[in-house]
Amino acid sequence: MEPSQAGNESPYLYVFIALFVIGCVVFIVGNLMAVYTPEKQALHDIIARCYVVNGRGQSSSISWKPIVVLAIAVLVSKGIFLLVPETPTKATTSTNTSTENVQESVTPKPSPPPTPTPEAPTVSSIFGELIPPPPAVYSLTNGVRELEFAAGLTQHQAILSINGDSGVMVVRLPNGKGGTQAIWQKMILRQSSKGIVIVGENPIDLDTKKASETYVADNFFIAVSPSEPNKVTFRNFSVHPDNSILESPVQDKFLGYPVIGIRRESSSSQNTDVIIKEVNKDSPASKADLRAGDIIRSVNGTSVSNVSDAQSQIISSLLFSTINFEIKRGGENLSVEVSPECCVTQEQLNKEQSPSPTSPASR
Repeated sequence: MEPSQAGNESPYLYVFIALFVIGCVVFIVGNLMAVYTPEKQALHDIIARCYVVNGRGQSSSISWKPIVVLAIAVLVSKGIFLLVPETPTKATTSTNTSTENVQESVTPKPSPPPTPTPEAPTVSSIFGELIPPPPAVYSLTNGVRELEFAAGLTQHQAILSINGDSGVMVVRLPNGKGGTQAIWQKMILRQSSKGIVIVGENPIDLDTKKASETYVADNFFIAVSPSEPNKVTFRNFSVHPDNSILESPVQDKFLGYPVIGIRRESSSSQNTDVIIKEVNKDSPASKADLRAGDIIRSVNGTSVSNVSDAQSQIISSLLFSTINFEIKRGGENLSVEVSPECCVTQEQLNKEQSPSPTSPASR
């Protein structure tokens, strides 16, 4: 028999166990037979057809009982072998046999564990393969912008809010019935072979709160102006129903960063607490029931210990989403969600930046 390749499941393991058991049984029973046979013969004596004569006229006949026992042992052994599972083996053939007549059965081998398939890169039908952008781009794209562009004959007005490599955008356009419709999209900042792009995903009709059946996600190519290194320009790419792509310019205006309408100050020179000094009337903070005297513990899950920390978390949030504040009010810990509005400019932030930790800051 050829060597088995089946490891612990090899049928030859069962063959070995069966032969070992049979050998032990034959050895023990064969020797015990000398006690019970009339001629005091063990099994090997019966097989060799010999016995000891003590000179007292013992009969030389062989008892039939040991033969019956041996026959039963053979039948039992056959039953054990029938329980051994079959395994296909390769049929041996001579070297002169034609390869057309060779019949070969392959011994099954355990399948190797499947190799995880690497996640396919994101691919845009317009820009091709998309990869994460370099972080240096974030300083040029973070914040809130107002965009105006045309897709065919339809004029679109949009507010884009982006931070890092992700953002959101709400687009307003004619609905064809004398009114307007608003479309919400998730926006992703990526790098492609053509340059830095912002790709839209999953347009949602804000009137129905369902995926839009007619609006195609927006795609923007952005570039740095040679004359203004700190300014980026946008171009819109629209995909028509016939899969044609129309490129159009975009008028963009940087509006600033999200704001919630509070004035803050640190409680001491150690900057251990950020206290809300004032809440602007009709501001997002006022509508969310933030109050003067509240102590801000964390913003969006990030602990804050000074005004600068709180301000950084607020301006890096996205419009059309919520900011979670963990506050302390009169010994009670509360969680408050605030929807920011537009906007505070960088110039205003620079003016409000105080050299003293006790000076108030407005946001």
